[in-house]
Amino acid sequence: MRWLKDGDRNTKFFHLYIEGRRKKLALHNIQNSQGDWISSNSDIGQEAVSFYQDQFRRQPTSTDYEMLKKIPTLITEEQNESLIALPSTNYEILNGDSTSGPDGFQDCSNSAYIVSNTQTDFVKERSIVENVLLPQEIIRDINKRNKLHNVVVKLDMAKAYDRVSWIYLTKVLKQFGFSDVVIHMSHRFFHSSRGLKQRDPLSPTLFIIAAEVLARNLNSLHEDSAFKGNYEKISYQLDNKDKSSFYLHEKVPVNIVRRVRRKTGMRKCSFPFTYLGCPVFYGRRKIVYYDSLIKKVMNKVMSWQNRMLSFGGRYILIAHVLQTMPVYLLFAMNPLKGVIDQLHKIFAKFFWSNTAGVKGKHWVAWDKMCLPKDEGVLCFRPLHDISKALFAKVCWNFRTSIYLWGAFTGNKYFLKPHHVIAQDKGASHAWKKIVAVREEVEHQIWWQLKSSTSSSWFDNRTKQCTLYFVDNELAIDEEIEVKKFISGGVWNLQKILAVLSSETVSHIQEDINPTLLDVDNNKAWWMCENNGKFIVKSAWEETRHKQESYAAYKYIWLKGLPIKISFSYGGAATAADDRTIMETNCTFQAAKYFLGYSCYPNVLNMEEKKFNQAWLPPDWPAVIDFLSNYKLKLQFCKVKWKMPQHGLKCNTDRASQGNLGHSSYAFYIRDDRRDVVYAQAN
Repeated sequence: MRWLKDGDRNTKFFHLYIEGRRKKLALHNIQNSQGDWISSNSDIGQEAVSFYQDQFRRQPTSTDYEMLKKIPTLITEEQNESLIALPSTNYEILNGDSTSGPDGFQDCSNSAYIVSNTQTDFVKERSIVENVLLPQEIIRDINKRNKLHNVVVKLDMAKAYDRVSWIYLTKVLKQFGFSDVVIHMSHRFFHSSRGLKQRDPLSPTLFIIAAEVLARNLNSLHEDSAFKGNYEKISYQLDNKDKSSFYLHEKVPVNIVRRVRRKTGMRKCSFPFTYLGCPVFYGRRKIVYYDSLIKKVMNKVMSWQNRMLSFGGRYILIAHVLQTMPVYLLFAMNPLKGVIDQLHKIFAKFFWSNTAGVKGKHWVAWDKMCLPKDEGVLCFRPLHDISKALFAKVCWNFRTSIYLWGAFTGNKYFLKPHHVIAQDKGASHAWKKIVAVREEVEHQIWWQLKSSTSSSWFDNRTKQCTLYFVDNELAIDEEIEVKKFISGGVWNLQKILAVLSSETVSHIQEDINPTLLDVDNNKAWWMCENNGKFIVKSAWEETRHKQESYAAYKYIWLKGLPIKISFSYGGAATAADDRTIMETNCTFQAAKYFLGYSCYPNVLNMEEKKFNQAWLPPDWPAVIDFLSNYKLKLQFCKVKWKMPQHGLKCNTDRASQGNLGHSSYAFYIRDDRRDVVYAQAN
């Protein structure tokens, strides 16, 4: 409370507070590189300088760059010229979709075609979620083997950004085809001979380009199983043995565990483990795997317990803070229903609790509060529907792009049948979730016909549905390419009528152009958006749980009306019209909010039961519009002082800043000769 009073004023209290904070954050002793503890200020300062000098100074260079031969030359002469060209317009400088500099840099170094599909971090149009989905799919089958046991190794790079050698990085950029001018432009902003600056917008791109050497060499191991690289020597990257670990199935013999520990020099850990913020495990899902998320949400709620929060304040905190905390995990995992229900209980308890955190009565069920405002009381988004919308995004990425996780999953679950009809029996939790949302997603994807190898059965060409489900009586599970139904640039009606109904054939003949292009893939359009681009918001609207809407809800959730008033009288919105709302005390509360007590004392200072609304419009929306735009009219009249004929006369005045605000008064007394006898003011 004293901080609220004195705050950061230049007082003794402020200086004591800062001094205490400095003592709390001070380093009294550290451990040097030899493992000895030092405590004097001079030794600590000297050790800090020595540490960073060793970290950023140039190391002896390696002459064996054989691994760089796996890097192809991808940057053309024209692209190099665009990289060093000056921007021609202000738009190129201020374009929010580009990195700083000419737009050509976005087309080259920030483009996905340079980086192999095994890397997804910091690459445009790729998602880090795939780095969670892929190990989960692999580790799920860790107990399946032929002759040898499966081992999972989790590597951690020690000071990953700080240890990157600039000699190595410049050679990698040169191998990709970047010109010397571009390399110099990138290097001159980093004054150290080793290391990339943290938080620099260019550092993530340079790091993944440097790591591309390791990625491409690992991808070629199947060609040369005897290959042994020297990535650590040329890049000066180093794995952190203390944070690295390996994992084996629980039934692996002890002697195998010892051999792996001796070979790797790492410690053995057990499942589940956390990778990129998500639990990785094999076997059945368990609620205990998600305890860290639940504890994190609970800790956030506990930090708000003693705050004076209205219903509107709690609504904002739940909708924009608590509900966003599990979004990343819901994108990468498919938690048990009990985990999401437990989070919903935490949200509901916080919403209905009082200031001290004591449980309050839940006047409205949580599922009714998790509907749009024309269907329910509030517009919380249930995590079940958010999970479906996010996995719709995963399903979209799976269908429209070819990356490592998609290729692995495709070969695992539907090597022969098409994705549209692949089953989820015995599959992972992620694939089961994709199958659950697949039908709703597939119906909203329109595949623009461009490639001759397109699927005729399982791709939606008609903007209505896939032909496999439209003509399911004639459909077959085998794949048939579109080019088999085209002859001489036109549809072969005889072949199409043999497998499709006449109604479907008429639609194809009228609306689908059979002209094919020499491309490998067709273009996918998300039909829920006019521009054809997928966004999670439209997927949520398409896949969410829906309920019959009430027209009267629009009379409660009006723009300009505070949430606390709308929510308090949301129950009146079940009426067929706004007459019930007008008969309640909603109008009194709204008038009190917009006008205040001092503005209309003859109307608002009376009791609620005696409230006169004859001066208001007859319907509720017009009431809100009238009150929110109402401007007070100043009324005044001239008052002339009249001298009393006999005795004394007292004149008074008073002012008040609100009904319970600061107030003052003044008066003076004059006699019949106009002389002031007494006066007072307060």
